Amino acid sequence: MNEKNFQRAIGTPSYRQQFIDKLDLGESSSYIGTVEYDPVANVSFLMKTLSTTSPRRRSKIIVAPASFYYHSKFQDFLSTLIDHEGYHAKENYFYKRTKRKDFHDWIIDNTFLFFQGLKKGRKLLSQKREAENNLIHYKREVRAYSNQLRKSEARGISSDYKNLTEERRTRYS
Repeated sequence: MNEKNFQRAIGTPSYRQQFIDKLDLGESSSYIGTVEYDPVANVSFLMKTLSTTSPRRRSKIIVAPASFYYHSKFQDFLSTLIDHEGYHAKENYFYKRTKRKDFHDWIIDNTFLFFQGLKKGRKLLSQKREAENNLIHYKREVRAYSNQLRKSEARGISSDYKNLTEERRTRYS
């Protein structure tokens, strides 16, 4: 795949999945199970890595139509797909998830509920968990953007896209 194929995918929506299927994902292919183009995907994202529920499972990446309008160069598109979303897939592959909290977290949360009163405590606990999840998300994004920037010269991304990536990393820092 090359710039010419990418430009064709920009102009021909029916070609996009075929284009994606032919991409060489390099070492990221060990962590990415499938990459699917979703022609009706929400416009709030360009690409999204769906997490797995257990470690050692390869992730699925969804590519939204906006990806083909936002990226003007093939290398910029690859940077997002492989160096950013592929990085998330790698983290998902090695990240151990537990379905329930450990005993220490359970004690803290329930003590918190007891002293705050049940109704008020549940609301505050929900806000606490949301803040913790946001912090985890922000840290993951900073790592993925940093990975993109580390690989930017070797990937040959445009200077405009490199600047945008630096801005996004700073926004999450």
